[in-house]
Amino acid sequence: MLRIDVSTENSQEAIISLSGNFTGEYIRCVEAAIADVPQKNQSILLNLKHVGVVDRESMSFLRSLGDRDIRLTQCPAYVLRWMDQDCRNCS
Repeated sequence: MLRIDVSTENSQEAIISLSGNFTGEYIRCVEAAIADVPQKNQSILLNLKHVGVVDRESMSFLRSLGDRDIRLTQCPAYVLRWMDQDCRNCS
């Protein structure tokens, strides 16, 4: 299960917080939350503080967000290590 909370109270950034297990079946839901953010000069932060599990499909999705100027915040350490390892293997 994955819970998605969106906060747009700050006029300059929207924070999308995920809680639970982020697996491939939830990518469409996260995409929908991103699409629903008003585009009035708001940057988007994806907060992963309360994410327990990320599978390979979701990891690919998370890596692709940088190309869309969506920043990740409060990533679990294993997610950062996995992303770093994958980036080194691509070089």
